Amino acid sequence: FYSHYMLNRWFSSRIPLIGGAVSTATTVGVALSAYYGVMNAGTAGLVTLYSLSFWGFLNWGIRIFADIESRMTSVERLKFFASIPSEQLTVRPEMTALRPSWPEAGAIEVQDLQVRYAKHLPLVLKGISFSVRAGSRVGIVGRTGSGKSTFFQSLFRFIEAEAGAIQVDGVDIATVPLPQLRESLAIIPQDPTLFLGTIRNNLDRYSKYSDEQIIAALKHASMWNYVSAMPLGLNSAVTESGLNLSQGQRQLLCLARALLNRAKVIVMDEATASVDVQTDALLQRVIREAFSGVTMLIIAHRLGTIADCDQIIEIADGEVKSVRRPNEWSEQEIQDTLV
Repeated sequence: FYSHYMLNRWFSSRIPLIGGAVSTATTVGVALSAYYGVMNAGTAGLVTLYSLSFWGFLNWGIRIFADIESRMTSVERLKFFASIPSEQLTVRPEMTALRPSWPEAGAIEVQDLQVRYAKHLPLVLKGISFSVRAGSRVGIVGRTGSGKSTFFQSLFRFIEAEAGAIQVDGVDIATVPLPQLRESLAIIPQDPTLFLGTIRNNLDRYSKYSDEQIIAALKHASMWNYVSAMPLGLNSAVTESGLNLSQGQRQLLCLARALLNRAKVIVMDEATASVDVQTDALLQRVIREAFSGVTMLIIAHRLGTIADCDQIIEIADGEVKSVRRPNEWSEQEIQDTLV
């Protein structure tokens, strides 16, 4: 932008000089032509008039060209996005028999799952296998780069598995249409996603729920007292990314959104990593009370977040290193794994 602005300033100072030179040369030429009888007075005046306006047209033309050139970057960006391969949304024949109520329980079976980000890159998940009982809380731990987040991306099919399968309630998620799969799962990320609009819009994107249902979800998430105290209540404004709310409030709104969705599988990807200890305790209490009977997969960096899990799965270098109950871990082992 700076170079574009400076170039415009440079042309603005140079074009009048060029126009003045052209006008002067034209005037001298016209005067000589009229003196020697080559051109009559009317034609000479017309040529002189046009030469005086030449620099204005030149200035306008260059500015328009520069403006078009700068706007073409937006066109290039749109062409780039349009060239990105779309996700596979085609409904294959084996997808049509899926139960409308799926998933009913939330049992997860991971079978020899292999994932890589590109064909020329090495495997990130190297044939991991484990089972998660319906309604259980499972902590997934491992060092940075071990493959935890890659597994969650595979669960939502942000990246497709190269081999193996993930089954939810006995259904291979590769056979589930993407819209239905992602509507059936919920994720509460470390950086909660909120959009410019109202609290109602952020909780109920498709206007499927009544005010009573939304209020009930906010009460379960311990956010109704805050929302009801706002002048517009559910219609109160939310700025881009929810920056007019605290980190903890944004997380609680995400919890309320997951409650409205009635998902049977909820993923928490270090959801409490960016909040203080008091807010972490509040989030944990809300999760225990509101999501009882829901399958929860939790990536955590704090021991207290996974202390009451039914089992803890340790992933190291893309492989399942161990599956144990929390009481089978020493505190030092967990600390070493979480760091």
